[in-house]
Amino acid sequence: MNARAARRASGFAYLEVLIAALILAVCAAPAADAIRNGLAAGPAGSAKAAELRCARNRMEAVLAEPFTKLLNAAGTDSYSLPADATCLARVVTIRQMWFDGASLAPLPANASAERQDLALLLVKVALVDTSTGYTSDYTFSTVVSR
Repeated sequence: MNARAARRASGFAYLEVLIAALILAVCAAPAADAIRNGLAAGPAGSAKAAELRCARNRMEAVLAEPFTKLLNAAGTDSYSLPADATCLARVVTIRQMWFDGASLAPLPANASAERQDLALLLVKVALVDTSTGYTSDYTFSTVVSR
């Protein structure tokens, strides 16, 4: 084997090392970004899970009440809760509704007694940060009948 062939077989050329370093640099930036996002997802996921738990628990508590008690609370904020150490403010709205055969509509104030007996209640629970106006992604709505 001549000297030139021996030198080529003995190791990497300077240009090959530079190209390898460039490829590593190009791939390392997205990989580092993915790792950083993955590490940050833990606390963000925990916060979203806490919001979901707060909204779900409040909705379950409201729906455990008798229909007549909810009917009397329609239009008030008596089921809303202020913010505490673990949850944003839980804003509960209860509205009297009726089904007109095609859609759900608010029950008019001058509705007949028959229509009032068929009233449905639209119950919504939203988590709101009252200092910033931020409303959580978790808003629950349901319709309750007698």
